[in-house]
Amino acid sequence: MQDTSALLLVKLTDEKHEQVFTSQDEKGKITKEKHTSHHFAGPSVPGMKVVVIGQHPKNPNEEQLWIVDTTRPVVVALAGETDIKWLHVNEAQEIVTQWGGTMDVSELCIAHVPNIIEPD
Repeated sequence: MQDTSALLLVKLTDEKHEQVFTSQDEKGKITKEKHTSHHFAGPSVPGMKVVVIGQHPKNPNEEQLWIVDTTRPVVVALAGETDIKWLHVNEAQEIVTQWGGTMDVSELCIAHVPNIIEPD
C-alpha cells in the first residue's frame, strides 16, 4: 500500500511517572522522596513518520500540528480517535494563525509533501 501524508491536530496525553528515591544518612535514618516526571505521548504506529510543524504556544507539549507519512487506512483510523483531528490545509493554516505563527501551510505542503490527503 502506498504511503501518503496528512495533517493532524493531535492532543498529547500526559503520562505521569512516579518514582520513590530512598536515602540513608550516617545515623541510619531512611528518608524517602517521591518524584513525578511527565511524558507527553501521542499516537504511534510502526512505520509512521511524524513531523511536528506547529505547537500550541501556551501548551506546546499538549497540542501539536503534525504531518504524518503513512497509509490512508492508518490516517482514517487515527482520525477516529478522540484526541486527533484530520485537517484540511486551510484548517491547519487557521490553527497556525490562531497560535500566532506565520508559516504558510499550503506552501510547506507543496514544497515538502506533494501527496497530502485531506478528509472527505
